[in-house]
Amino acid sequence: MKTLIVDDDRPLAEMFALVLKIYGINSASFAGDGAQALMFLEENPDTALVITDREMPNMDGLELIKLCRGKYPKIKLILMTGTASSEDDLDVFATETGADAVIPKPFRASEIQNALKKIAS
Repeated sequence: MKTLIVDDDRPLAEMFALVLKIYGINSASFAGDGAQALMFLEENPDTALVITDREMPNMDGLELIKLCRGKYPKIKLILMTGTASSEDDLDVFATETGADAVIPKPFRASEIQNALKKIAS
């Protein structure tokens, strides 16, 4: 599954990619903000999954999700955020933002696994 991780914190994005390998996603590309992500998607329209942080410079994850929903409706979108405090908050946040799943930051491997299961169903 061609995956793009969008986060201005590159070490965190790389750690996320390592966790994805546990669940069979062996190759991930990186972008530092939403604007870079859109350029990547223009060149790689076969991308199946975008995992984006909420807060980034230039273009945040919420704007990226909105634009992806319009231009790339088949891409699965996972949002990472540090502002949701419970499982219910995460579900509401996903509905409100248009994300297929939301992962809290800091994240645990089990939360990534749950998000991947959610987008697979």
